[in-house]
Parts: sequence; structure tokens; C-alpha cells
Amino acid sequence: MKLSLLLTAALLLLQSVCAAQSPQPTASVQAATQQIQAVVEAFRTSIIEKDKAKFLGTLHSENIPWIGIYEAQTFRRMREASAEPEKLSRELKGNAKSFIEGIVKSSEKYEEKFWNIQITTDGSIGTVVFDYNFQFAGKVTNWGKESWHVVNTDAGWKINSVIYTVTLPVPPKRQEITLLPSVLRDYVGKYELSPTANVVVTLVQGRLTASLNGESPVFLFAENNARFFDKQFDSTFEFVRDARGAITGGNFTLDGQTVKARRLPQ
Repeated sequence: MKLSLLLTAALLLLQSVCAAQSPQPTASVQAATQQIQAVVEAFRTSIIEKDKAKFLGTLHSENIPWIGIYEAQTFRRMREASAEPEKLSRELKGNAKSFIEGIVKSSEKYEEKFWNIQITTDGSIGTVVFDYNFQFAGKVTNWGKESWHVVNTDAGWKINSVIYTVTLPVPPKRQEITLLPSVLRDYVGKYELSPTANVVVTLVQGRLTASLNGESPVFLFAENNARFFDKQFDSTFEFVRDARGAITGGNFTLDGQTVKARRLPQ
């Protein structure tokens, strides 16, 4: 009994010594954490407000590393749906400047939501890690994990690198029908979504494919004689004919948003 009491007392003494020796956050580190939290909030609200200057003001420079990686299962589905899987890259193309410029130019609402935010800092450098989802027009388009390196500069705390994973929702299952190549050939052509965006529809070994601005093409599957879908994203392309039966364009729908496309002269 006495031995047990002595051991308990020794353990309590050891715990108190360890607690006393454990480094406690200093006032400067606590202040730095609050300042980094302010950067996170400025980054978040600049997207909602479509404020390019505010967004770029959170960065060390416009050219910081900005690297996205598709989550493994998402990338596997993308390869299965692609007509040229060997040309797909798991790394997303882009940079911080083009990211915010695309948001500013769009008339739609954008928002990135953060949670499980973890900030680690010594007052001079730090890391910010969190879960996120990205929303377009009120709908979640992708989600994942995001990590920043931050540095305390003469101009305050700045983001020095951004890396993130991208998980895409699984497209809904649709009923597929088979159309003869002679029918599919009628849809081949170039379709203009905007002055800077074109979809090229081709026929490869009896199957339709579509490529946006030269990206790796995806297979198109017929839902009926006019509407086609792909198995990579939740998207459809419905071809439109005029009174004579000639295809003049189409309606491209992605994540519930529809854009009219004009068929360009061949």
C-alpha cells in the first residue's frame, strides 16, 4: 500500500515537472495565430466578394506554388471516362491569378468553405491545414484537403504556397442507348460556347468524343437521339436542329448550369 502511494506521488510529481517544462504559447505566437486567421478570412471573403486586389493581397506574390491533385478514386474514374487516358494528368493546371480572375469575370456566385482549420506557427513561419469545399452557383462542385505555407513578411502574414486535393462527385447513372456510326457522324463538328471556349466533337472508332479547348477528350454516350452525356462529370450535351433537320448548335449542361453552343461552319 505504501509502495503504491509512493509510486502515485512520484508519477504526479513527474507530470507536474513535465507540464512546467512544456513550452506554452507566447503572446507573440498567439498574436501571430490571430493574424494568420485574419489572412484565412480575407482569402475566403475575397472569393465571395470577387475582389481581386484583396485576394492577391493575401499572397506573397502572384506566382506562388499553386498545386492541385485529383484524389485517387476521382482520377481513376476520369481515366475510365477518357478517350485518351494516357494524356490525362493528375495535377491540375492553373495559378492563383487565373483562379481569381476566372471568378471575377463570372456572373455566378462562388464560395470556398473551410472547416477543421489547424494553424501551426512559431511567429515567423507557419502552416494552415483545413478541409474545404468549393461552391459554384450555390452547388458544391468539389472538395478535399488544403494546405498553405505562410510567412511573416514586412507587409504582414502572406500565403507562400497552396496545395490541395480535389474530389469530384460521382456522376448520376444514366440509361445509355446505341446509335449507328452513320447517325453519330451527323454530330461531328466544332461548337462555340463562348469567344474563348469551343467544344470539338469527333467520331473515333464508331464512338463520339468531345474535347473542350484542346483538353483530353471524353467519350459521349447517347441518352436519346439528341442528348448525350459523359461519365467523368455530371454533364450533358443536347444537340439542336433547325426546321430542316440540320444541327445548328447544342445546349451544354454542367452541374445544373446550361450554356448554349453555336455550331461553327466547317
